[in-house]
Amino acid sequence: MASGMLPGRRDPDGPFAWWDQMRPRFLAGFHRCLPALAAAGNDLIAGHIIEFRAWREDLARLLEGLGDFLAGVRCDLAEIGRRERGRGYRRIGEVCPLSGASEEPGR
Repeated sequence: MASGMLPGRRDPDGPFAWWDQMRPRFLAGFHRCLPALAAAGNDLIAGHIIEFRAWREDLARLLEGLGDFLAGVRCDLAEIGRRERGRGYRRIGEVCPLSGASEEPGR
């Protein structure tokens, strides 16, 4: 997603509906590819911001029995915002996009 391989966006939503349509489908596919890769005998390290409780529950179900290990990195919302702004390519609020988001994504 941040590889720089896609052309620049023409408007905040881009020429396609990334945020509301493509992003959820992409991440659902990403979640499902992890157990497939592990079941094929691959050892994996995957970096993923688990924004929603449903994503965490989905991953727990999909990775059950595969010897997965979840490591969390937590910081306050002000620091998350500073990092998003500093990267320059992130949509501000991407880590905690919902009103009422907690400081503990995935909970």
